Amino acid sequence: MKAFFDTITGDAPAGFTAWTLVAFYVIIELGDRGVLFVAAMIGMRWWYTVTSLLRKNLLTAVLAIRNPLHVAGASGETTNRFRDDVDTVVTYLEQYIHLGGNLIFAVLAIVWMARIDVMVTIVTVIPAVVIVTIVDAARKHIVRYRTAQRVATEASTNFANEMFQSVQALQVANSEDQAVGHYRQLNDARRKSTLVDNLFNQMLFSVNVNISHLATGVILIMVAQAMKDGTFSVGDFVLFSTYVGEVARSGSLIGRVLAQHRRAEVSLGRIMKTAEVNTTEPIVEYGRVYLRNDPPPIPPPEPASAHRIEHLDVQGLSCVYPDSTNGVYD
Repeated sequence: MKAFFDTITGDAPAGFTAWTLVAFYVIIELGDRGVLFVAAMIGMRWWYTVTSLLRKNLLTAVLAIRNPLHVAGASGETTNRFRDDVDTVVTYLEQYIHLGGNLIFAVLAIVWMARIDVMVTIVTVIPAVVIVTIVDAARKHIVRYRTAQRVATEASTNFANEMFQSVQALQVANSEDQAVGHYRQLNDARRKSTLVDNLFNQMLFSVNVNISHLATGVILIMVAQAMKDGTFSVGDFVLFSTYVGEVARSGSLIGRVLAQHRRAEVSLGRIMKTAEVNTTEPIVEYGRVYLRNDPPPIPPPEPASAHRIEHLDVQGLSCVYPDSTNGVYD
């Protein structure tokens, strides 16, 4: 783009014509659209594969818990963790992948701009540093608001599940109005906590974007002054105008990823609590999920005479219920 405008204004080196650069631009643009199409196809498959794998591993870990009373949370709360918490973790992973490409582009853009004007390039980098500092200072609030939102959502979801399981008991006790009233209170608490969580997240996003926009305005003023002094060509101005917005967007993306990282930490901790594990290895263990084809059939066990119990002697057998002294002794 810089070379194109330099060619129009007569500042381009010999050997380049406007039509040559237009052809390059068209080829690059078509390649970019092709990459975006392929990325969209792969991205959807990646999303469903990763979410399915996490839910499969979480279900496997829950089924491996010997005592059902040790499963963290009621059925409604557990369902909420299978759904929302898994989506939160995968959303963070998706943004983290996008961050890699944006950072590569930002570094290359900064290097190219520094070859033209170092001072303007330094001003371009400052917003990213400010954004990272702001998000780091707000990390405690991010975790607190996110935790409160997830707890309120679990309470509302779990109570709805309990109401549907106890319809007859509510009718016998004539407690429908009280149950609905309590459910409204839980939903109101959920609404308030969700509002605070989303408002704080959007406020951070707004601060990030506005810092980037202010820096863009300052940079364009500096570039315009350099053009007035004759140290900038039209191509340099167009290059900076294009790159400044992209570099600022990368800084804003850093802020969003850092904020989402704290939210994902909360969700991952709740998933590990449900699975009764101390590490993430059982949750992220690789395995096939069979989204596009059926899993292989499981062969039924063949009966054999060795499997038949003819005689069983038991001595000193005791069985006690968990967290209780009731049971069978000897």
